[in-house]
Amino acid sequence: MISYEHLESILKERKIGKTDLARGVGLFSRTVAKIAKGEKLSKQTLQRIADYLGVSAELLMVVRSANRILQLLRNEKLAKMPGGLYHELQVMMTFNSNHIEERNSSEEQTRLIFETHTIGFDGSLPVDDILETINHFRAIDYVIDKAEEVLTEDMIKELHYILKHDTQDATRDWFAVGEYKKHANLMIV
Repeated sequence: MISYEHLESILKERKIGKTDLARGVGLFSRTVAKIAKGEKLSKQTLQRIADYLGVSAELLMVVRSANRILQLLRNEKLAKMPGGLYHELQVMMTFNSNHIEERNSSEEQTRLIFETHTIGFDGSLPVDDILETINHFRAIDYVIDKAEEVLTEDMIKELHYILKHDTQDATRDWFAVGEYKKHANLMIV
């Protein structure tokens, strides 16, 4: 379900009617009807409304889920709430994924990167480990945002791109970040 409650509260607060909004932004009547019905607007339309109102487009439309846990994750993500389920999910999922991939970062280092966006610890950590940790946080956000959509090949490729862009793998032509690798993995015995 899509909610435009924040948009509606801004309009009410500023005493802007939907007709005035439509005129000011150049919206069709069917677009205004979509807002009333809770239907999804395009990113471009949301951005035009946000620019007109001088607010962030992300605030205008909220996707609500019937799944309480998913909705909790989305709320905490939006609020950038420390210490909640979203926070712990980010740290633990990223640490465990890094551990599976034989990355060198500890749980404490992963937590520090998520919480403070720094690597303030003694010792060394390869740049790719740091980049993939940060990219993993973004990949989890992507999965939370897309959780109720049908999984597609494009989504899988987007996840691969999110995880691997700007890493050393992205410089290898055969790795094809965001696409299928051009060479199979090698098995070393």
